[in-house]
Amino acid sequence: MMTGEEGVRIDALLPPEMARRASEIGVRKAGPGLLPMFSLAVLAGAFIALGAAFATTVAAGSMAVKGPTGRRSPASPSPMG
Repeated sequence: MMTGEEGVRIDALLPPEMARRASEIGVRKAGPGLLPMFSLAVLAGAFIALGAAFATTVAAGSMAVKGPTGRRSPASPSPMG
């Protein structure tokens, strides 16, 4: 058994012991109340939305975005206008 500075333990366990340990960890993770779980779910959704916005911007190309007039927006300076 090794113990790091953060208290992380790395154990070499046999399968029955690993199953028991995984079960204990699962029960412990399911223990938080409704408010902490809900706030973590909202944060997870926000991170997914930010990732999707970033992926869409990269895939579409930020210079190809045009405004409602059909011209490039002032936020994307381009000599081709």
